[in-house]
Amino acid sequence: MSERPSNGERRWEGEMFRLLVENVKDYAIFLIGPDHRVLSWSRGAEHVLGYREEEIVGQPIDCFFTPEDRERGHPAKEMTQALTTGRGEDDRWHVRKDGTRFWSNGVMTPLYDETGVLRGFAKIMRDRTDFKRAEEARLERARLERLRNARLAVTQVLAQAESIPEAASGVLRAVCESLGWELGFFWLLDPLAQVLRCQASWHVLEQSFDQFETASRQRIFKKGEGLPGHLWSLGKPHWLLDCTKETNFPRAAMAAQDGLCSAFGCPIVVGQETLGVIEFFTKQLREPDEELLEMMGTVAGQMGHFLERKRTEEALRDSEEKFRAMADTIPQLAWMAHADGHIFWYNRRWYEYTGTTPEEMVGWGWQSVHDPATLPKVMDRWKASLASGQFFDMVFPLRGADGVFRPFLTRVIPARDATGAIRYWFGTNTDISAQQHAADAARFLADASATLAAVVDYESTLHKVARCAVPFFADWCTVHMAEPDGTLRPLALVHRDPSKIEWAKELSRRYPPRPELPYGPYQVLR
Repeated sequence: MSERPSNGERRWEGEMFRLLVENVKDYAIFLIGPDHRVLSWSRGAEHVLGYREEEIVGQPIDCFFTPEDRERGHPAKEMTQALTTGRGEDDRWHVRKDGTRFWSNGVMTPLYDETGVLRGFAKIMRDRTDFKRAEEARLERARLERLRNARLAVTQVLAQAESIPEAASGVLRAVCESLGWELGFFWLLDPLAQVLRCQASWHVLEQSFDQFETASRQRIFKKGEGLPGHLWSLGKPHWLLDCTKETNFPRAAMAAQDGLCSAFGCPIVVGQETLGVIEFFTKQLREPDEELLEMMGTVAGQMGHFLERKRTEEALRDSEEKFRAMADTIPQLAWMAHADGHIFWYNRRWYEYTGTTPEEMVGWGWQSVHDPATLPKVMDRWKASLASGQFFDMVFPLRGADGVFRPFLTRVIPARDATGAIRYWFGTNTDISAQQHAADAARFLADASATLAAVVDYESTLHKVARCAVPFFADWCTVHMAEPDGTLRPLALVHRDPSKIEWAKELSRRYPPRPELPYGPYQVLR
């Protein structure tokens, strides 16, 4: 057995760690006291935040946060999260000494002494402004690309369509598919009766809007009445944040029953004459998009010119020709539940992923595809949302038909009627396996950094680092130390199941690393 490091060796290790912290410039690494004031400062912190050590030590950390985040209490919330969960994650805009803002990706870890007393916090921050702006630019490019694709798709539809119903259905479909809206209607003005009549509708295949579509097709709208009549009267595109809460929306009850929320529409105008209206609906709550409305104004203009050309020709054709619904699936798992949480519908993707049947999933049968270890927390959160009526947002694993659990981001929104009562819940589960792997890697690095920041001796430190790696990257981790004679000495062994540690040690004793093998620890050292 090797001797423990001497005091001199420990001082040397401490000095090396200090040099490591002082020479890392891409990361702001510093300590914070329990009173929320800066205790220590590094060159990296000065590089990222702009403060010199003598300026910032002893100052509250609130100065790093934006005024709006200070008003929301985020500095204290981050520390509370760190104390509650062992780590406080921090992805937000921060403020440098010179007042400029930067996007930071950081983590805060509480530091306790050997008696369990909180001594402060370790904070690691990284300037990710370039990444943030690149991501925002990417999303903006994607949004503009969707608008461009919608314009191109509409132009192609109008160039190929031979009838008004064909053009209307094609435009509705093109807009819905390109911009992510679930349902669309085309209303044509009856010039004799001076009312709008529904001539065509289109919806995504995997969702049903029977009540709303039926009510819409059976209705007529006068000028100024409902969304179609309002668009006719207004003469320009208009957006409804939540159509179920509008006073001038006679179809609100049916929209709420079918889970619809945001809507927008455009009048089809040629010169001073209104020929019709197009409107679109989604189950999502979407903020107004002025560029989308402007683009749809152009689309409505194109459609108006098409209608003007086709009206005489279209009168000779069968106006009752039905359009054919085209298959459209969404990549997420999707489902709907009653107000009490009883799930009554799943999309096809759910059954394909889970390998279950509708009979198995009735009501609360979805619990069978959850990890038993996380199911209680999921149930608590879900019941809390049912009781409060609030949006549900959580990440948890779901078992696939292959038996493998994968992490899914689950979001559930309530659909309310005109009185505000919840009629349905609409939920989606999005596979985030790739994102979770990247997050686990970042979390491991943060935990390892925090462990190294509290270094006492290298043996205990390496043992803690091994514990950080489990279960992020493996079910068990073994650390070997290279001896002066070239042999390897097992230093630490961690298993995600404590009851199997002795079993793992026995395997290591029976099958120790062998230098002649082309794999294993010796191969890593080579």
